[in-house]
Amino acid sequence: MSFTFFKLIHILGILMVFLGLGGRAVLALQPEPRKAPGQTLVGVLHGAGLMVVLLGGFGMLAKLGLTGEELQGLGWLLVKMIVWIVLGGSIMIPVRRPQWTTHWLVAVTALALVAGYFAFYKPF
Repeated sequence: MSFTFFKLIHILGILMVFLGLGGRAVLALQPEPRKAPGQTLVGVLHGAGLMVVLLGGFGMLAKLGLTGEELQGLGWLLVKMIVWIVLGGSIMIPVRRPQWTTHWLVAVTALALVAGYFAFYKPF
């Protein structure tokens, strides 16, 4: 499989993750967020999206053919992985604290911007 294929898979995963996060935000605004229909679908979409992001991202790294020593110099990769871990864990915030949903959406958008910046510019 080509680098472009893995890039497309990575972008698909990103879209799935953010669809799940947006769905969680909408469900959090329901009167009973923990009992709202669609909870399972949103969770599966988010979790599967995280797996697809990992698959595409590590597939792209494999296609670059980097050695172990070269991977140690990829600080931007560590930042992106931390951002994705935070995005993965943050899906429960709107359900547990619905009053934080607006601020959470701003924070999630900022994290997406950080991940995009490090992906495109690779500052370190």
